[in-house]
Amino acid sequence: MIAWLQRLLKAPDKPDLRASEAALARTRNDRQAAEDRQPIVDAAVAPLRRAREENHLRERIEALFRGAPS
Repeated sequence: MIAWLQRLLKAPDKPDLRASEAALARTRNDRQAAEDRQPIVDAAVAPLRRAREENHLRERIEALFRGAPS
């Protein structure tokens, strides 16, 4: 009876379980690394976003002068 209870309480040591735990750990590490890089990415993308917004505004103004409906 005690041996059965010990087997029940013991975590299974299966290769599939170890592989999935390792994959989970890699995913967590990758996510943390991506979150750590986010400020750098935001700083690099900010000028591109501003340029896109300026181009969009310029195109809308030009369309208004051409008489296009807004």
